[in-house]
Amino acid sequence: MDVSTSDSTPPDLNPTTVTKTNARAISKRPKGIKGFVYDYIVKRLNTPRHELKWILTSDVWYDLAKEGGIETYYMAMHGYSIKSQQAAKARIRETIQVKYVKEICDDLQIRRADVKILAGDVGYLFFRGKRFAISLDDLDELKLKGTDLLIIEKQGIAESLKDLAGPYGIALLSTRGFLTENALDLARLAKSSGANVAILTDNDISGYVIAHKVRTVPRIGIDFDTLDDFSISSEELQELKKGEYYTPNQEHLTYAKNNMRLDDSIFNFLKDRRIEINAVKNAVGAEELMNWIVRKLDEIYPSRNYNRATILPEIYNFVPPELYHLLTIVENRINNTLSSEIEKIKEELAEYSGFIEDVSDYEADLENRLRDILNGNGADSDVSTPGSIGIGIGDGNGNGKTTKNFLKNITKDASRLIKKYDEVI
Repeated sequence: MDVSTSDSTPPDLNPTTVTKTNARAISKRPKGIKGFVYDYIVKRLNTPRHELKWILTSDVWYDLAKEGGIETYYMAMHGYSIKSQQAAKARIRETIQVKYVKEICDDLQIRRADVKILAGDVGYLFFRGKRFAISLDDLDELKLKGTDLLIIEKQGIAESLKDLAGPYGIALLSTRGFLTENALDLARLAKSSGANVAILTDNDISGYVIAHKVRTVPRIGIDFDTLDDFSISSEELQELKKGEYYTPNQEHLTYAKNNMRLDDSIFNFLKDRRIEINAVKNAVGAEELMNWIVRKLDEIYPSRNYNRATILPEIYNFVPPELYHLLTIVENRINNTLSSEIEKIKEELAEYSGFIEDVSDYEADLENRLRDILNGNGADSDVSTPGSIGIGIGDGNGNGKTTKNFLKNITKDASRLIKKYDEVI
């Protein structure tokens, strides 16, 4: 697993140097189903990038199915729906998402990220605008982030919800399929340190098995009951509840049959159908999905520790600006006095003959050399820069004496203030 941390930008979201014109010119439209995927990606490529929203590879499937053209074509070619059980057994959807999208982008000499299609497969923690790879070395730090830690089995969903979760102080832990060892450790550590932990999975056999293997963590959905919580039309709701035919993991089916107490009606549905989180997001929108998540978390956990999500102001934020201004005046005066001597030193070092025997000793000598100038011992460098912040401009031939007096006087004034207010404290 990647052990580095990063901000909220996905790793493959860097600008591309391939122009749209070049990309269009090097490829021909493929035949069959792949041609519809080609049309979809080229359409996104020709849309101004700022007008595109980030989507998942599964969104490509949902959008194509919704548009209808691919359905008409598939029905004419095979005699059954592209959403049917027969199509699921043929793994048409997986072919589109995993194979065709990547192949077409490669052929166009672009990355999926260039048309804002997410294809990440690493576990991450999203919190207040930042993204952290789930590394073993960082678990102790990551366990303290978020009032609530919501485990989501798909990174893409966490990506689409992270900006909506951040203002609440909710952290999203995304995984790809089953929880990795580090992600599972993080969930346990977060819970033991005071976080409210919950899990959100697809309504499929794997989703139920994932949740069953972390039994101390409540699962908030997706299931048939939670679908009724959304504000969507009865027609859309019924369409969602029909689910999507697919070929489930047989090991997960066996595990569920032997270890879990699922109602027969639910188990029979999960044998060959599923309702993905992404399907719900597409039906209700990311904002409504996030609002629902917040309501579910609030039902399970009525209170939360906001020390885990709130950054208290640092004490230095309240230091009077006049003190910083005073420090700037002093630094500026010192810089004006030493700048010419520092340039001489840099020139000496740039063409130094032979070796310095001990660089540390040499650095100590340099500090003493510059300190002598500030004390007025033999260097004609006390010249202030025009327009600089400062008082007591040097006379230009006083061997640093003006700066020496300046520092001496300001030190006396500061000492009096320290003595006065230190006694008060």
